[in-house]
Amino acid sequence: MENNQTMQELLEQQEKEMSSIKIGQTVSGKITKVLYDELHLELNYGFEGIISISELILAKDETIEDKYSVGQEISGEITKINRKDGTMYLSVKKAVIESTRKELKEALDNHTILTVHVERSIEKGLFASYKTETVFIPLSQIDVTFVNNTAAYVGRDLEVYMIEMDLRRNRIVASHREVAHERVEAEKVAKRAQMKADREAERARVKQAKEDLFNSLEVGQKELVK
Repeated sequence: MENNQTMQELLEQQEKEMSSIKIGQTVSGKITKVLYDELHLELNYGFEGIISISELILAKDETIEDKYSVGQEISGEITKINRKDGTMYLSVKKAVIESTRKELKEALDNHTILTVHVERSIEKGLFASYKTETVFIPLSQIDVTFVNNTAAYVGRDLEVYMIEMDLRRNRIVASHREVAHERVEAEKVAKRAQMKADREAERARVKQAKEDLFNSLEVGQKELVK
């Protein structure tokens, strides 16, 4: 009787956990099958996960077989649930986009530096990539001095501060100028500190040299110094 009750409790718990799964959640599972156009995953609670090629992030000319293999663990956001046949449709792309946007928002809120890669330029600024997102760096925010040739920055990695993020307008703006300005100021402070340290070291050296000279003289010689 006790065993039956325990089994019933386990079934109820499993049903409760299955019913709590919702679209938009991120789940993980191991790849069981790699096809040319989709991946199959083993998920918890008896569900099978399916990720189509359109929901993966692949480099140009990269195939599913190039990037994924059986046994590999992968995470994706649930886009559709079919409880009758026990399948879930997932999206790696959506999960990565959400994660990337969260990182950008945290960088904006906490005023922390991110590194972006400049992909292309226009007269009014630069378009850079940060994982799945495109970040715009206006001309006035590229550097501490006026930039005449924005094309010279294409292909470079730049450290930036996020200064605006409006996903409804698809607008993410950053500044490299602010980071560069901080570096210049930090270098000035460090240089002044080094110069001060050098002066103090020189004064200490001269003082010590005088003391060493004084201490090396004989008593009669000290009288002559006076």
